[in-house]
Amino acid sequence: MRSKYNHELAGRADEEGQATMKILLMISISVLVVGHTQVLACECRPESTKKTITRLRKEAATIFVGTAKEITKQADSYKATFVVEKWWKGVQNPEIEIFTYGGCMAWFESGKTYLIYASPDKEGKLSTDICMRTRLISYAAEDMKRLGKAKIRRSHHTLEVRSIQWNRF
Repeated sequence: MRSKYNHELAGRADEEGQATMKILLMISISVLVVGHTQVLACECRPESTKKTITRLRKEAATIFVGTAKEITKQADSYKATFVVEKWWKGVQNPEIEIFTYGGCMAWFESGKTYLIYASPDKEGKLSTDICMRTRLISYAAEDMKRLGKAKIRRSHHTLEVRSIQWNRF
C-alpha cells in the first residue's frame, strides 16, 4: 500500500511540476514579447494647467485659432494647413502650415477648428503636439480665458463697385 500511495503522490507532484513549468514558460514568453515591443508613449510635463498655459504663452512661437483646411501624410509626420481666424502670437498670413509627429502627435480633422500652440522643430518647421495643449476649440475654454483678447483676422473680400449713370428725361 505504501508504494501505491507514494506512486500517487509522485504522480501528483509531477503534474503540479509540469503545470508550474508551463506557467513559468508562459510568463517568460510574455516578458520577452513585451520587452521587445516598441511602445510610443506620450509623457507630458507634470504641471498645472495654469502653469502650462503661462509657459506656452512665453515659449510658443505662434498661438492661434484656425480651421484645418488640408491634412497630408508625410514620411513620419502629418502636415496640416490652417485658415487662421484669430491669433495671440506669431501669425503673419491668413494660412499657416503646422507639422505634428511622434508619440504625442496632435490629430487634426479637416473642417474642424483648433487652438494651436506651435514652435519651430529641429528643421525650422512650425510643429505642435498634445503636450503643447493643441486641441479642438470646443475643449479650449480655459486656454481661451487665460490667453485673453486675441487679434481677429479680417476677411479679404473684394468689393466690386459699379458706376450707375442716371439718365434724366
